[in-house]
Amino acid sequence: MGQYGQGQQGPIPPTAPGAFGPPPQAFAPGGPPPTAFAPGGPPPQAFAPGGPPPQPFTPGGPPPLHAHAPGPEFLAADKRFGVVVDSAGVAFDADGQGAEFPWHQLSTVQFRPSPVGHRLMVAAVLPDGRFFECVVNARKASVLQQWLGELAYVTGHYLAARGYPNSTP
Repeated sequence: MGQYGQGQQGPIPPTAPGAFGPPPQAFAPGGPPPTAFAPGGPPPQAFAPGGPPPQPFTPGGPPPLHAHAPGPEFLAADKRFGVVVDSAGVAFDADGQGAEFPWHQLSTVQFRPSPVGHRLMVAAVLPDGRFFECVVNARKASVLQQWLGELAYVTGHYLAARGYPNSTP
């Protein structure tokens, strides 16, 4: 066995740049065009006289992934964590891992500012007493205050629709 693997083959000689050989006959300049594109050739089958008329385009397709009724929405996110509250329920994202809580699975939603820093703490509380929490860093006190106001409105809207007292839509 030689140094190149099989037998005593040597290195492949380099080829000149652009030396790919002659083009195939079908693409050679001056050659006859393919029959489907030749002037006066037969039209494509779909456009042949007497054929079925083309179907009109109707927009559609699958429904959006998170199709839900219109209503107020809340979104707060930092580099690692995120909270969404909308008509579908509450969703948390932590480092790419998500948890979704539809409204019918929730007892309530609680939120408050963190005692340390400018963080928003949101808890999704289930009917059996378990809760799941997500903490989002607002970085500025003004952003945290804005989030608290928006979240109060959005959660109040959806909780009031479920008959919770002290919830203003």
